[in-house]
Amino acid sequence: MTDDDPVYSEAYYQHIARILGDAAAAWARLPRAERYRELKLLHRQFNTPDDLSIWPPELGGDPPLPIPPPLPRREKSDRDRDPSA
Repeated sequence: MTDDDPVYSEAYYQHIARILGDAAAAWARLPRAERYRELKLLHRQFNTPDDLSIWPPELGGDPPLPIPPPLPRREKSDRDRDPSA
């Protein structure tokens, strides 16, 4: 455990286990460095920096993905017209 790891009582982890399950409580008990190591691994595997970035782009995180240009509008043909009109 390092200086920046928060210290919680065992009752806190038992509460997490009751509400969210044993796996979530086990995750919460991990040292912060180990949790971040696993999160970075997931971040690299899914290759979604915009979704899993520690900081959003507007706060200096990963740049947003480019927005694709809109699709061109097509002209209406006779088959698009309402047959009841």
